[in-house]
Amino acid sequence: MVLAIVLIAAVITSVVKYLCDPSAKHLTYKRRSILQLKEKKTDFRVMVCVHTQDDVPNIIRLLQSCNPKKFNPLTVYILHLVELVGRASPLLISHPQHKIASSSNISNSERIINAFQQYEDRYHNLVTIRAFTTISPYASMHNDICTLSVDKRTALIIFPFCRQDAMSLRDDLARPNISNRAIKDLLQNLLQNSPCSVGILIDYNNYQAQSTSCFFLDMPYRVIVLFFGGPDDREALAIAMNMIHHPSVSVTLVRFYGHNNKSLSSDKVIDCYSESIGIERHKFLDDELVDHFRINAMHNEILMYKEVEAKDGAEIIWAVRSFHDDFDLMVVGRQQITNSNLITGVLDIVYDAECEDLGAIDRRHDNIS
Repeated sequence: MVLAIVLIAAVITSVVKYLCDPSAKHLTYKRRSILQLKEKKTDFRVMVCVHTQDDVPNIIRLLQSCNPKKFNPLTVYILHLVELVGRASPLLISHPQHKIASSSNISNSERIINAFQQYEDRYHNLVTIRAFTTISPYASMHNDICTLSVDKRTALIIFPFCRQDAMSLRDDLARPNISNRAIKDLLQNLLQNSPCSVGILIDYNNYQAQSTSCFFLDMPYRVIVLFFGGPDDREALAIAMNMIHHPSVSVTLVRFYGHNNKSLSSDKVIDCYSESIGIERHKFLDDELVDHFRINAMHNEILMYKEVEAKDGAEIIWAVRSFHDDFDLMVVGRQQITNSNLITGVLDIVYDAECEDLGAIDRRHDNIS
């Protein structure tokens, strides 16, 4: 009887997991992107995942640089990620709007929400904040993120990612309680099942140095976009295109070419969001978006366009490192045209097992990918 119960339980568990996979419904949802959003000219909906209070300043700074306006407002869905401990079932908590806690005994979620609501108050009628907390195991937390993204029809999910070496530089007291392996697994599941674009925000700055700085973007904010080609790089450029009209934000677009001005891509066909698209079509879409930026740069002195020729991966890494200290934010697509010999060379140079889910270019630099 004991053996029969064990076998039945094992079979039923496997069957239930197969038939009731929560991530399956996300795969049938049409992938939303920032480029599609710009074509429809609707409000910009962003989901922000927050692990600890350390993530808040850079996220708010990034959101403000998107320059919300009356005809293009910003709706932000805050999701505080809390690991399930000592509870039988996961919880998804919706927090009331415009309720700022003032007690000294407020929870971590309330502190995080207070910071974002102060940001909302500064941009009255331009920014709307909706706050949630998910309490669930990291192994299934991506289902809550994806489900909420589908329900709210977001175009972008911002996911903070902190490497171990960056944590040691920041003397971070909150993150050591979070398993780095668990965060990596969560990110991998999110990338595989996300219904929209995912921005991985990596902060290498010293937290102690920036903790006293203002959340709001009153000082110049220098953004650089590294463009190699392909759908991910176009999405990265689309993020920067939302920033180009902000008076305090300067945007520089750097487009990389292979030797003798040849494109970095090959003649093969690649897969883009489950659609087989010819390489010539990708080149056309790349040129179209880049030309749109160049037209804007002609009439705006804080926008710059550069072209860099590289013959191998080492030259790409050297060029990227030369830009690193001159900008506050690097934006680059997670995956370029995978057939490119140059990108393959970069992968060989910067391979890091800790960041295997990040792109070739963004494993060694601060960016949203």
